Amino acid sequence: MHKKSINKLLSQLEESEDRFLQSDFLAPIVHGRQVRVEIEGVVCELTPRPRSFTGWGVLRPLSHNEAEFYRDATLSERYRYLEKLPLVRMILCGRRDENWIGLASTCPGLFHRRNATGNAG
Repeated sequence: MHKKSINKLLSQLEESEDRFLQSDFLAPIVHGRQVRVEIEGVVCELTPRPRSFTGWGVLRPLSHNEAEFYRDATLSERYRYLEKLPLVRMILCGRRDENWIGLASTCPGLFHRRNATGNAG
C-alpha cells in the first residue's frame, strides 16, 4: 500500500471518529463493564458514565474512551439493534436477581447422549 493511500485511509478514519464524537449511540450496558463501538472497522471501548447504570441506553461520547448516559433506549431501538445480530437460541438455567443465566444451545458438550444404562455414549 502506498503512503498516499495510507494517509487517505487515516484521514477517513479521523473524519469518522470526529462524526462519532458528535453523535449519540445505543448500547447494552452491563454494570462496571465497557461498551464497544465500531468505527470504520476499528473497535473502540468506552467507559459509560455513570458506572452504576445497567440496561439499554443511548449514550453520548465524551471522548474516545468515555461516554455518558443520555436516556433509556426505546423498545423499537433495542429491537433494531438486536435484529442486526445473529440468532442464538438459549437455554435458560436460572435467575439471579433480575438477570437470567443461560447457555447457547449450540454450546459444545452441553448435551451428552446417554445409552440405555444411563452412561454417556
